[in-house]
Amino acid sequence: MSVFNDALLTRLGAVIGFDGAFLAAVDPATLLYTRASRRGMPSEASSAFLAAELGVDDVNQLRQLVRQPSSVGWLDQATGGDRRAARRYREAMEPYGLGDELRVALLADGTCWGLLCLHRAQARAGFDAADAARLGRMAPHIAGALRRTLVAEQATAEPTGDGPGVALLSPDGSLRSSTPAAARWLAELADLDRARPRNLPTVVESVVERLSSAGGGALGVARARVLAPSGQWLTVHASRLDDDTGSVAVVIEPTRPTELAPLVVAAYGLTARESEVTRRLLSGLARKTIASELRISLHTVNDHVKAVFDKTGVSSAGELRAQVFRQGAGGPRVSDQR
Repeated sequence: MSVFNDALLTRLGAVIGFDGAFLAAVDPATLLYTRASRRGMPSEASSAFLAAELGVDDVNQLRQLVRQPSSVGWLDQATGGDRRAARRYREAMEPYGLGDELRVALLADGTCWGLLCLHRAQARAGFDAADAARLGRMAPHIAGALRRTLVAEQATAEPTGDGPGVALLSPDGSLRSSTPAAARWLAELADLDRARPRNLPTVVESVVERLSSAGGGALGVARARVLAPSGQWLTVHASRLDDDTGSVAVVIEPTRPTELAPLVVAAYGLTARESEVTRRLLSGLARKTIASELRISLHTVNDHVKAVFDKTGVSSAGELRAQVFRQGAGGPRVSDQR
């Protein structure tokens, strides 16, 4: 994904001038960042940006942009030129010499896969409607490429034998201690970010920040799924310890197939009906049973199955399960029955 990010930001710099950029992939279910690329952005501002993004309502937050028709917003327009009306500007931008911000939620087929933010320095003129229109026209293509990148990076490695890893964070967010499994995964997840974070990986910081703001957030789920560089899907959870000190326990564990399937299915851009058929194929149902449950003909089911196989690059239900669940391709083929 890093090659894609670098090429994208270079291209954007030639079309829409900016002094800093932030591109994050997100877990579509929770809108939490799972990895991030930064160009010209101070690393010390990351925590302030996360707090403003996941905390109390502010202008142009991702959870707001995904509900807007254009999914694009810029700071000067949202605040009527009064930038200090935005918490993100006061706490995460102004202290670091950043001025206006142009951002877009990256949606493909109604599902959000990421967030792109462009920044201009304090001394430069802000963005305008023409810049927003350009980014809006490019956004669906960027989102589609981001989604395809996720599909292209699907794991080929077998899951490790590690059980859940646990890390304990102090109230200030610093790492206090961890199990060996958590230490390995924290180091691996840090490799997803460019530049590499000084403290915790972006996905862990996002989950912890969501936990601290759960009372005021719209989603309030302190969990995110992420594809690690090794090719293994991991789920990151955060919860508070019952010790009255504000300490946080972070659990990192292999993602269960039932949790992973909806995400991977969405990544292939299947239609609503294709997704319904796919979920039943993954459950091991025969095509005749699927036709009965969905009240459509067997011929129609076969057409949907063919479309699913074409989009996912497989030729059987067994291969489809292997593709989604990261298991061997020799599983049962109950769903191939006519």
